[in-house]
Amino acid sequence: MSAQAWPRSAKLDAPRLVERIAEITGVRLVLEGPCPGGEVGAAYVRWPDGRRSVLSEGRSRTGPVLDLARAAGVPTARQELSAHIDGVRVIVQQRLPGTPPATIDAFLVHQMVAINDRLAGLLADPPPERGDAAHLRGPDDTRPSGRAPGLDEGRPSGRRRPDDTRHPDDGSLAGGARRSDDARPSHRTGHSHDARPSDRTGHSDDARPSERTGCSDDMLLSGSPGRFNDVRLSGSTGRSGDTPLPGTAGRSGDMHLSAGARRAARFAVQPVDLYLIDDGPGFCLHDPLAKHSNRTARLLARIREVGAAGTPTDGDDLVHFDYTPANVLVDNGRITGVIDWDGASRGDRHLDLVVLRFYLMHQAPHLVGIVDDRLAGADPDRLRAYWAHISLRQVDWSIRHHDAAAVDQWLDVAEPGMR
Repeated sequence: MSAQAWPRSAKLDAPRLVERIAEITGVRLVLEGPCPGGEVGAAYVRWPDGRRSVLSEGRSRTGPVLDLARAAGVPTARQELSAHIDGVRVIVQQRLPGTPPATIDAFLVHQMVAINDRLAGLLADPPPERGDAAHLRGPDDTRPSGRAPGLDEGRPSGRRRPDDTRHPDDGSLAGGARRSDDARPSHRTGHSHDARPSDRTGHSDDARPSERTGCSDDMLLSGSPGRFNDVRLSGSTGRSGDTPLPGTAGRSGDMHLSAGARRAARFAVQPVDLYLIDDGPGFCLHDPLAKHSNRTARLLARIREVGAAGTPTDGDDLVHFDYTPANVLVDNGRITGVIDWDGASRGDRHLDLVVLRFYLMHQAPHLVGIVDDRLAGADPDRLRAYWAHISLRQVDWSIRHHDAAAVDQWLDVAEPGMR
C-alpha cells in the first residue's frame, strides 16, 4: 500500500489559528511565516509589543512540566498562551535562541546525555517538609500533602534507582523557549530545525472547548512576560564524559518550585505507553507495518512479542519522548534549548537515550558508544522494549509519510536491535 493510502497528520493552519486567537482573546498576533523544516509545522508569530514567539498545536498540557524541567536546569520555553480552540490545543511559547545543530558531534551527544540525567526523579511525589501544609493541619486531618524536594544548587533531590548515578557538574546551560505541536514523530513542527520524523505521545487532556467560543476555559494568556530569563546550571552528569555543559556559573536560575507546582507537573503528564500491542493516538500504528511488506510484517511480529512480555516501564523520571538532535537548539555548539515536549511522560528517562541512540545509528553511528556507556547497567528487558517502541514509531511514520527507500532505511536501523 502506498504512503498516500494511509492517514496522514494534518499540517498546521497558522493563518486560521491566528485569526481564531484574535477573535477569542482580542490579541492580534502577527504571523511572520512558517518555521523551517518539520512535517506538521509551526509558525513564527509576533506579539503587539514586538516579542517573537512560536505558534504550534499540541495534545498535552506541558506548561507545568516545562517549568519543572527548567527548575532542574533544562533549558525550556515558558508558554505564553495555551488553549483549546475548535477542539485543538494551541500553544504560543517564547522563541528559543539558537539553531538546530548543523553537525552531530561528540560534544553535542555528551551534552544531551548530561541533560537527560537532570530528568531523574523529577516527577517523584514530593515528601513533606517543615513549613508545608502538613504542619498547618490539625491532628485529625489526614489529607495528603508534600513538599518540593530541595533543589540542592538547582538539582531536585528526587528518588533514585540503583543505576541512577549523579555526578558533580562542571559547566552551565543557557535556557529559553520551546515549541510544541501535534503528536507525531520528531521534527514535526519544524521550529528552527530541519524536517525529520520522530513522534510524540499525544496524551489527551480533558479541557473541553466552550460551545460559545470554541475555546476551552483553561486558557493561559500571559500579559507581557518580556524576554525569557536565561536558565543556567553547571553541568556534566552521569557517564557522559568530562565535556562541560555550556555557560557560566550558576545552576537553575534560582528557580524553586513549590510542592503544589511539582504535583501539577506530575499530574500533567501520563505514564509512558509504548503502544507495542495496540495503536497509539495517531502514531505507532500497527496496520501499516502489517500490510506494507513482508519485512515490516516480520518486524511488527517481533515488536508484539516484546510487548506481550509485559516489561514494566514505570518510573518517576520526566521523559521527553522525542529526544533527538533535531529537538535541541545550539549556539556555538552549546545547547541553548530542548524543544518539542508535547509527548512528555512519566517513566524511565532511559527511554529518551534509546530514542537518541536509534537516530544516532542512522545519522552518526560512530557516536553511539557515548550513549551505550550511559545505558550500561540498565535493565536489558526495558531497553529492548524501548527499542521496539521507537522502531514501531519510526517505521510506521515513514510508511505513511515517506517513500519505500526511506522505509528500508529505517528498517536497517530497527532490525538489528530486535534480534
